[in-house]
Amino acid sequence: MTSSEETLLQRWGVSPTASVWVGGNNLDARREVEAVVSSLRASPDQPIDCAFITPTVVEEASYFAAKLSSRFVSGATVWIAWPDLDHEGLTAVVSGLGSVGFEEVDRVTLSDDIVTVGFRKKGQTGLS
Repeated sequence: MTSSEETLLQRWGVSPTASVWVGGNNLDARREVEAVVSSLRASPDQPIDCAFITPTVVEEASYFAAKLSSRFVSGATVWIAWPDLDHEGLTAVVSGLGSVGFEEVDRVTLSDDIVTVGFRKKGQTGLS
């Protein structure tokens, strides 16, 4: 693991033993996330400490967050990887996740083109 990957994991609050889920239809962003968290992937029935969603449309982010929420451990973080320059879309993502019970907790740059926005279920604290 490179030092930049370790730094991203720390900024995302992901421990070396975390159970991580990655999914979504933005395949370029997904590959970038998977390159960093590949050794931490959750099995299909395992509780999730941290999820990374790489949507191509706003509704996809809310859909996956709501669908996975029953697998989240207390304090789990959901990171949405979104094009950095699409401010209108990012505002809609934040609103959409708010409508399904999540609140924004942080933003971390993944690459020149992608920002990740962290969310947690409303009322929960802690890092993954």
